[in-house]
Amino acid sequence: MDIMNGSYAQTHFPCKLWDAGEKGLTLSAFEWEKDRKTLIYGQVDYMYGEALYKPEMKEGNPIRLYSLDEITEIFLIMIFN
Repeated sequence: MDIMNGSYAQTHFPCKLWDAGEKGLTLSAFEWEKDRKTLIYGQVDYMYGEALYKPEMKEGNPIRLYSLDEITEIFLIMIFN
């Protein structure tokens, strides 16, 4: 199971990353909405050999992240219910 950690997001986001893959370049942006505990993730892919354009990530994929205490509470509820 892949569980992202809200405590990590709070200390490391916002940030921008890139990855040079086998067929193209990926640019990623990570924003953190502290009040909602929500990660906003956006990504743009550029295939090698194609013209580049200025990336615009107008919309992101919101993902609710949980602290270790919240994750522990969720699992305890699942175990004892």
